[in-house]
Amino acid sequence: MFEPNWETGLHERWALELADETPIGLPGMWRTWEEADGTISNSFTHFTLNADDHPLLRRFHRPNEEKRGVAILRPEHYDDWLSSKNPEFARALIELWRSEELNAYPAPKINSAPKVQHDSESAKSMSVATPTQTDLF
Repeated sequence: MFEPNWETGLHERWALELADETPIGLPGMWRTWEEADGTISNSFTHFTLNADDHPLLRRFHRPNEEKRGVAILRPEHYDDWLSSKNPEFARALIELWRSEELNAYPAPKINSAPKVQHDSESAKSMSVATPTQTDLF
């Protein structure tokens, strides 16, 4: 996942991952509905928690604004989260992980758009790599 770091005074894109590099389970909510014209719409949100006092996560987002950190589920809580019908129990499962459990590093965007080629022979051979999508879990 990525967070904005403003420590230099400019917005810099930083990556956040678990220190052991395992996938991150983000708790959230989603909803699907049918619009009046028959099209399907989807909405999704993930939860954040106040990170004003977190040694690592307080480094992100604009200065003088509340610091928010993405809530992360521990793998042993996935099934409990997904099957819970008790909001208070589910809320108790989400947390900000300790700084030593996370890695954070600058991760500037890399412009991967293909360069425009003007001659027709080059255009025929141009291919664009399609990024692969992986499973959430």
